[in-house]
Amino acid sequence: MDFLATKFNLFKVETIGDAYVCCSGLPNADENHAANVANFAVAVKHCCHLIKSPVDGKPIQLRIGVHSGPAASGVVGVTNPRYCVFGDTVNVTARHESTGEPGRIHCSKATRQALLEKKPKEFQLQERGLVEMKGKGKQRTYWLHPTRENTHTNFFSLQKIENEVSMMLQEQEIKKGKVETTKPSEEDHAYFKKQDHSSNHETETEAFIPASPVKLASPVKPASPTKQASPVKPASPVKPMAQITLMSAMKNKFPSGVAKCAPLEPITQKKTLFDPMYFV
Repeated sequence: MDFLATKFNLFKVETIGDAYVCCSGLPNADENHAANVANFAVAVKHCCHLIKSPVDGKPIQLRIGVHSGPAASGVVGVTNPRYCVFGDTVNVTARHESTGEPGRIHCSKATRQALLEKKPKEFQLQERGLVEMKGKGKQRTYWLHPTRENTHTNFFSLQKIENEVSMMLQEQEIKKGKVETTKPSEEDHAYFKKQDHSSNHETETEAFIPASPVKLASPVKPASPTKQASPVKPASPVKPMAQITLMSAMKNKFPSGVAKCAPLEPITQKKTLFDPMYFV
């Protein structure tokens, strides 16, 4: 999840139990916040089968809820400072997740409007109908699907992302020592011994082949007088290289990375953001 969140420029807020909360538009505003979260949700839904449940060993399934709206955020606390997000947007997002279905992306009407404004051809929104939500009554919701024109989450892009996630998981298992190295069997030992014996026999037979008579070298001719080297032309001035820009993305560390977002003050400190953002 963190790997894909960094890939799609999302900010991880926290994990609550088995829920993973992240957003786009925090702490820096992003006009493509809706598309970032939508692409992230599609990639997570596609790659979640790589994770096996420790209970039954079957691939896990996720319920994903997406919503858009204003919220207040900031670093709260002195002893254990935490970056928190407050507002009705968080509650509505949780309602979309709880009323969703496994293996599907459940989004709100606000999400649909934002996607149609910025990326109308990259996503397909299937109307689900009116859904009863706690404290909100009946809300019209939609199922989110990517289209072929979406270069971030089309068939070929998802295959590439799946390969990257699979390699990352294998590296983590190797570091943890969970990958067992397979020992060669008796058949492998016999095969290698046969190969070594045949190679030794070939080198022995080659050693008894009589060498061909060596021809005497012809007398060396005197070297012709060397010509004076032509004067070296001055080098042409080196053209300057084109300037490029490099970007490095790094996962935010917690809590040291969060402490840099805003200075700590006694009790609490909040910063209200009016830019719309998304939560998954």
